[in-house]
Amino acid sequence: NQYANKPCWGYEDNEEVDFSPPPEPSELQHQPLPFPIEEFVPLLQDAIIEIQQALQLPAGMIATALLAGASYGCQSFIEVIQPQNTNSEPCTLYSLISRKPGEGKTTLNNLVMSVIYDFASEIHFLYEKHISHYNTELRLWKNDQKYLDAAVKKTFGDPVATEEAKNRSREHEQRKPKKPVCPSIILEDFSLKDAAEKLNEHPEGIIISDEALSFFNNSTNNQALLNKAFGGELYVYGRGKKEDYKFNPVLTIFLMTQPEILELFLKKKDGIALKSGFMSRFIFFVADEITEQLSEDEQIDSSKPALRAYHERLTSLLEKQKEHIFWDAPEKTTIRLNEGATARYREQRQEILREIEPGGKWEHMPEFALKSQGIALRIAAIQRYLQDEDTSEINEQELNSAFKIMNWYLQQAFDLFYPMTEEYKKKQLTIQEIYHLYQWIRAYSALPFPKKDILQKGPRYARTA
Repeated sequence: NQYANKPCWGYEDNEEVDFSPPPEPSELQHQPLPFPIEEFVPLLQDAIIEIQQALQLPAGMIATALLAGASYGCQSFIEVIQPQNTNSEPCTLYSLISRKPGEGKTTLNNLVMSVIYDFASEIHFLYEKHISHYNTELRLWKNDQKYLDAAVKKTFGDPVATEEAKNRSREHEQRKPKKPVCPSIILEDFSLKDAAEKLNEHPEGIIISDEALSFFNNSTNNQALLNKAFGGELYVYGRGKKEDYKFNPVLTIFLMTQPEILELFLKKKDGIALKSGFMSRFIFFVADEITEQLSEDEQIDSSKPALRAYHERLTSLLEKQKEHIFWDAPEKTTIRLNEGATARYREQRQEILREIEPGGKWEHMPEFALKSQGIALRIAAIQRYLQDEDTSEINEQELNSAFKIMNWYLQQAFDLFYPMTEEYKKKQLTIQEIYHLYQWIRAYSALPFPKKDILQKGPRYARTA
């Protein structure tokens, strides 16, 4: 630095002046939170530790993938209800991992989601069998229908015989083969038309993408559908002169992308994804967290005990899905908070309302903070159901664990979105100006000088009019 060796007032001649770059505003705002691994149920906690030790990936990244898989496994069987609401909503999670190329996104996706990919292949195979059987049965049914229709015609003029023939035809109509649905388990090409067609056929699925480019390209048109899916609300897709599609979509979303691609998406159409509240429905992993030293083992497969236990639990849920997926959806269990958890939920609500006030921790991202309670409730329900399917209540301890997990995810969202706020930009400009003025003063004179020199000769932003 050209100023570093000049004697400066306030410093001895031989004392080195610190001209290191100024800190980023976000560095002044908070300290990174340690990952709350102790708040996860043993099934997830053990898998996080095992994968982390084998692959040396951040625990938060691994947990995000495991929660996404668990979300899909549970979504057909449970829903949750918030204390302030009367209507239940899905337990599904929307999640996003932002990492540079080569930092383990695809490896983690293939490892954790392998049973879901296998399940999707199996369902496709079963559908081919079911549709083949259906086509055979339908052809036989139609042949019988022709015979019965002919029988009705032959009874013309005999009212009693005609009525008997019509009754046989009506009974036959009741035996018409039911066409199996064509489930699209994993949605990848997510254009609105394609998504509406598939979800109208079978309204549940999971969006998985280890690059997310196609999802981002279509997401602006799909935000209404995805927002409805998050809340479990009815979605109507108009088809002109054809009958509208009407369905209640239930979707888990698990996206992995590169930081540059995510940044471009967030700037798309003047930041509509952020301004519309769409992104506040996600949990994010965007940065390394504080971790202990990891082992040097770089290989892992599904034979590892903790990962195998996670896959076995997920497989058991997918097997239950299989029993219903082609015909009738299972009745869902509504998971509620018990009395103690309800009181804790309301207490947390008040804390969040204080933290989004001016000067509060989350004042610059209120939509994320307000959504966080509902997402925490979903995490608590998923963790509870993974341990015990015969359950309909969440206790205070389970809810507290979910709040701590969600608080960590809120900090991740802060790291991602705070630099986009006006306050951050103003702080950044102020820090840069102060730093530049600091350099100007030390370059201007090694001795004290009057303030008017700055006001008259200093940087333009420091001068008086």
